[in-house]
Amino acid sequence: MAVAGVGVAKRQGLWAEIQQERARQARHRERQFREFRQAEARAARDAAKADRDRKRQAASDERERTKLYVEDRKAEAAAMAEDVRACIAELDGLLKAGIRERPVVTFPSLRRTDSYPAFDAGHWGKQLPPPVWEDFAPAEPSGLVLQP
Repeated sequence: MAVAGVGVAKRQGLWAEIQQERARQARHRERQFREFRQAEARAARDAAKADRDRKRQAASDERERTKLYVEDRKAEAAAMAEDVRACIAELDGLLKAGIRERPVVTFPSLRRTDSYPAFDAGHWGKQLPPPVWEDFAPAEPSGLVLQP
């Protein structure tokens, strides 16, 4: 009988080993699944972080472009203002030079006294002879003449 009890113990031990192996494999699969989920979550977090970083960098680049554009426009406006100031200074100098040359302006000094030659009509200035009626009279009536 001892032999029979050993066989049963071995069978129960084998069945227990199979159950333990299945449980160990299930725990292994669960651990792998958890690790996969963690890696998936980590990848999603990394992708979201990379997206946020990319958007932040794009916004920073846009701010930098805007800043450079504004600075460029300010420099252009300053150059244009300097050109206007130079033109004003030149005109001011011309005005002052003109005033120095002619200190007093009066109406008689502004009046022009031009002389023009007498009008010469040429051949149009001759008087034409008066018209003669015979040159413009209608022709005498012709054709049938009715007698009374």
